[in-house]
Amino acid sequence: MAKSVNNPHDKFVKEMLSDRELAIEFLQAYLPRDVSVLLDIPRMEYANTSFISPELEETFADIVVRIPFIGKSDHAFVSVLLEAKSTPEKYAMFQILSYLAGGYATQIKQGGKLHPIVSCVYYQGKQKWKLRQIKDYFNDLPIALQPYLPGFDTIFVSLFDLSEDQIIHLGNALLSAALMVQRYRYDTEGLLRYFIQISSSLEPYIQKNFLVAVSVYILSVTKLSKEKIMETIQQIPSTSVREQVMSTYTSIKEEGKIEGKIEGKIEGKIEGKIEVVLNAYSNNLSQALIADITGLDEAEVVRILKEHGKG
Repeated sequence: MAKSVNNPHDKFVKEMLSDRELAIEFLQAYLPRDVSVLLDIPRMEYANTSFISPELEETFADIVVRIPFIGKSDHAFVSVLLEAKSTPEKYAMFQILSYLAGGYATQIKQGGKLHPIVSCVYYQGKQKWKLRQIKDYFNDLPIALQPYLPGFDTIFVSLFDLSEDQIIHLGNALLSAALMVQRYRYDTEGLLRYFIQISSSLEPYIQKNFLVAVSVYILSVTKLSKEKIMETIQQIPSTSVREQVMSTYTSIKEEGKIEGKIEGKIEGKIEGKIEVVLNAYSNNLSQALIADITGLDEAEVVRILKEHGKG
């Protein structure tokens, strides 16, 4: 995988696709039929590599998997590219061209047989975006020059172009929940209603770490107060899911307080919590929630952030 991105939405998607079961479900749902019938997707393995160059780190993060062809010993790489800016990139296809060239160059350096790379762009921004082919940038190019343009297909999955019905009826309840949570992130009340509504369907996934990631994501993107968090948790009808979410929230709070106490013995009460404040801010937690986690006044949290160029 590429260097971690700071966008909390892309971090969430990377966590989602790092869960093998969810990655398989995602690929089975969104790879084109003529591609998926060639690949033994359930035998997917993570390639534990990235084809991202330093120049592309600000644009993409990637997850690269290795999938065998059905009935063959050979395999293809499928690379899911996360558009790190969460907004349409005007020259995305040229950047993907650079990415693919880097991927094949990496294989050449490693030696052995070359394997095809199937690129898939996952776009979770709300602004409409139609991924243009390279030829589309040269509308007035003479016919004689057109064959010299590079051409390739890229699978494009746009979250907000998928209907809610399409997402809800995916085969895996946790994958459906993950995608729907992202869709609702602009509508806090709708997000909370949806999560409470589908919580019972998540009971089979209580032991999966990704359910914790869903809870943390909701806490980070909704900027809820402590009172609203507690009110929402109490409305979750599933006892096991309610306990899991409560445990996650409690862990976030206690982790911050314990770390602050340990550091505080060395550097003093306030100084010992600076790292906790900055880390929580980097993970897009609200100032009010950071104050609750650390036990500091919200004004003190604001002061720390401003002193470190964050507020």
